[in-house]
Amino acid sequence: MRFRSSSDSMQHFKTLNELQKPSDRYVSIPVEKWIINRKPRTKCFLVIQLLKLISVILVPLIIGAFTVIQTLHDSKNSQLARDAEYQRRVDDKLNLDMERRRDDAHAIELRIQQIYDKFLSDTQETLRISNEDLTESDLIFLRARTLTAAEQMDPKRKTYLIQLLYESRLLYSNEYVGKANYRSVDLEGVDLSNCKFGRSDERDSMSMMNLNGLRVSRTRLRNSSFENVNLTDSTFENCDMTGTIFTNVILIDVNFNDAIVYRSNFIDVQFQTKQIYRGMFRNVMFIGSRISTGNEAWYNCDFGGSTFIHTRFPDFQIKNSIFDRTNFVNRIRKMLIILTTAVLFLSLNLGVNGGFSCGTDGLFANPYNASSFFQCKSGAATLMPCPEGRVWNQDKEFCHWKPAKVNKQRYLIVAGGNTQTGKCLDIAGGNSELHAQIQLFRCHGNENQQFELNNDNTLRVMGKCLDIPDSNARDHQYIQLFTCRPEQQNQQYSFDQHDRIHVMGKCLDVPNGNVVNNNPLQLFRCHNQLSQRFTLIPV
Repeated sequence: MRFRSSSDSMQHFKTLNELQKPSDRYVSIPVEKWIINRKPRTKCFLVIQLLKLISVILVPLIIGAFTVIQTLHDSKNSQLARDAEYQRRVDDKLNLDMERRRDDAHAIELRIQQIYDKFLSDTQETLRISNEDLTESDLIFLRARTLTAAEQMDPKRKTYLIQLLYESRLLYSNEYVGKANYRSVDLEGVDLSNCKFGRSDERDSMSMMNLNGLRVSRTRLRNSSFENVNLTDSTFENCDMTGTIFTNVILIDVNFNDAIVYRSNFIDVQFQTKQIYRGMFRNVMFIGSRISTGNEAWYNCDFGGSTFIHTRFPDFQIKNSIFDRTNFVNRIRKMLIILTTAVLFLSLNLGVNGGFSCGTDGLFANPYNASSFFQCKSGAATLMPCPEGRVWNQDKEFCHWKPAKVNKQRYLIVAGGNTQTGKCLDIAGGNSELHAQIQLFRCHGNENQQFELNNDNTLRVMGKCLDIPDSNARDHQYIQLFTCRPEQQNQQYSFDQHDRIHVMGKCLDVPNGNVVNNNPLQLFRCHNQLSQRFTLIPV
């Protein structure tokens, strides 16, 4: 152990004294004086500190918001790109479908033309070889070729086919040729529906087409037309001529024996025949025509539901025939009806147009026949017939359905103004539940297309009624199936003379006139386009 010397003690003392002396660099200031003399912080310093605080909080928020906005923008752009790509694909598909349809139509047209050309060449070859002296085997061959070709042709080329055979002297009637044993091509069973014979062009209306002695017995001529044609000595025996129209046609010594002439029109026709047996002329309209039988008579004919307007009957004789709901609306000058045999008159109306006088212009009921009305203009009265099954309503000034008839009958309601569209009003999927939608669909005649026109003005199908949802009669409103409530206006339907169906001041309408399957029926303001015209076919 080392002991501290005196010199060490002195040195240690000096060191302590020096440490206790105040330093020049450090000045000791009392706390009270420091508080009094302290300089306050500036406003700029506070603002800077506040901005720093705000930046610390907002910068992450701004970055996050920008990220979200950018993400949404990118997502929207991606969706737009996907929609554009989808639309492009849809357009491409539609274009391909349209192109395929055009190609198919062109192919069908080409095939039909080839069939017609083949038929033409075969017929000419047969005539050339036989030198117009046809044998029984030749006629059988031509019949087979005609049946095969007609099944694959459109109505236009069917018309050409008939004209070709006629010009080749293969469709002449025996009466026209004057030979009882004359043989022509047998057309039994050939479907000539929707064919148009004659000249419909106004420039050619002055010159009539000559089809004298035409023989088309036992054929189907539904909805066909003969316009500006001379059919003297022609034969329509056992033909189905439903809906056929004869306009400015000469029918002298024409054979209509056992023919079905239903809902057809004879307009400005010269009808002069010797004898007709069992001709069925039901619901036929004769307008401005001349009907004569000479010294002969018609036997066992049925004129039920037909109407003769401004038709002349010089030397007209008829025996054993039926006139059920038949209207004669004109001044009958000379009409001889043989009563020595049974002639049945049911609801026969011989209304005289001259018996009605106009007081003012307008539409007025016909006092002679409820199924027609008078149109008065400038003091002149013109008789206008109502469509079949309808009577004139003077209060509403249009033809509506007879309650007694429509309550028992079911109808197919065909859209598009004519029956050729083939689309009927239909309950979607055959579903009879409430709110089921009314649509267009291919006509098949099942229960979900059979509509009842009730005498309470409702349209019923499958035990329910056609209904306007919530009575909201806005344009483009859809039509639904609902519980029948005849007292409500949204189930009250009426028909006018233009074949439109009215309800709540609007009309039933086919959207955009697009008569295709599954197109829903809608409500729309009434106009005169085909999209609001409906044809009723009894079931």
